Amino acid sequence: MKKYSIVAAILGLFIGIIGVVVYGYTHDNFSTVTIDETKTINAKDINKIELESRLSSVHFYPTKSDVITVHLYGGTSEKNIVLSVSTSGETAKIDIGPKNDSLFHFSPFEFMGKQLQADVEVPQKMYSELKAHSQAGSITIEQISANHFDLDSSAGSIKANDLKGDVTAHSSAGSMKLANIEGKLDLTDSAGSIDVQLKAITHDIFASSSAGSVRIVTEQQPESLQMNLQTSAGHVDVNLANVSYNTKDRDRVIASIGSGGPQLKLQSSAGSVSINKE
Repeated sequence: MKKYSIVAAILGLFIGIIGVVVYGYTHDNFSTVTIDETKTINAKDINKIELESRLSSVHFYPTKSDVITVHLYGGTSEKNIVLSVSTSGETAKIDIGPKNDSLFHFSPFEFMGKQLQADVEVPQKMYSELKAHSQAGSITIEQISANHFDLDSSAGSIKANDLKGDVTAHSSAGSMKLANIEGKLDLTDSAGSIDVQLKAITHDIFASSSAGSVRIVTEQQPESLQMNLQTSAGHVDVNLANVSYNTKDRDRVIASIGSGGPQLKLQSSAGSVSINKE
């Protein structure tokens, strides 16, 4: 009798969960709010850009205009969304989130509908720093120059193309794909792979993934390079010429090409690690 009671309790709980899911899905979809808002910042004296988004994916790209333009659009179950832009000295600040954070309730069905997107047009010049943090979406950035990029996505992927400057990036729930970066790379991914494609390896690269592979592809054969590659649950592949090995195991390689040169440190806890010439 006790056994049947337990089964009935589990069945009831399961049915209850299904009911909550169905209600949440239908309720969120019928109460979706459409957002379409644009704001600008005069970029003449701006040297640094900081963006904080708690509700949208973000896409940065260049413009020939002299103003930073932020276009927020899409759908959300949140009814009190605020797009805030301001300046503090030489810093442009962009904030996207609920009007009252203490009342913010993130819906697990948010991503089933039309997600919010923020397009940020950035005037073409060299910035000291560009910081972007997205708590509920991906970050895409292309063709922008800055001494340092600081990118952090808590719930999405990171894509970066044709950047000039050092890049520090972290993703908690998505993959990373970077191409044609002219600067140092410091990349960490908690739940996805890291894929980097470069014309040449001219700067230090550190890349670490906890749940995916780490792959570097270069168009040019390095003349000098110091390599330290390791994986806990995969294999290490080095497909370059003129490599001198200090350690060459299935899961660990310490090697060099020539003397000196950039440092390449790659590691993965649950995937393969590779460096290849295209």
